[in-house]
Amino acid sequence: MGAKDREGVWHNLSLHEKNGELVGTLQRRDPETGEYEKSPLQFQPGELGGMQAEARFPDGKAILIALSRSEPSEHRDASLQAQLYVRGQDVDGRATLEPIHDRPRQVRMNEPLAAIGANSREARLIQERFGVGTKALEPYKAPEVARRAPEPGKQKEMAR
Repeated sequence: MGAKDREGVWHNLSLHEKNGELVGTLQRRDPETGEYEKSPLQFQPGELGGMQAEARFPDGKAILIALSRSEPSEHRDASLQAQLYVRGQDVDGRATLEPIHDRPRQVRMNEPLAAIGANSREARLIQERFGVGTKALEPYKAPEVARRAPEPGKQKEMAR
């Protein structure tokens, strides 16, 4: 899953299974140095429902990653969603969570994991923990775009 924050920095989330637990990495590219920074993640049931982990980066910025099951609609099955938040404070000093991107992002398998399919440990763990189907975890495939036939006048030009 990838998400671009409001400053234009991409955050890439990867998940895997380790000893029956859901762990992962949040990676981002420092906009000033261009260097990649990684923070290990260990997911636990959390305050927002679903599972959460916190990433800490060298600049002191803490990012909360919240994983949850989407609500299924009549058109599609439930999927695994991720939302990234920055912890902050309101004017009264109360803790706040500010989303760093506009909408939750869908978590999907990458191509190598998809080749293993529903039998991968990661896919089984996510299906068990979040109740999502295998189809919801498949990599995104852009819809086929029907090609239009060339306009009659253009077809003659191409034939010349």
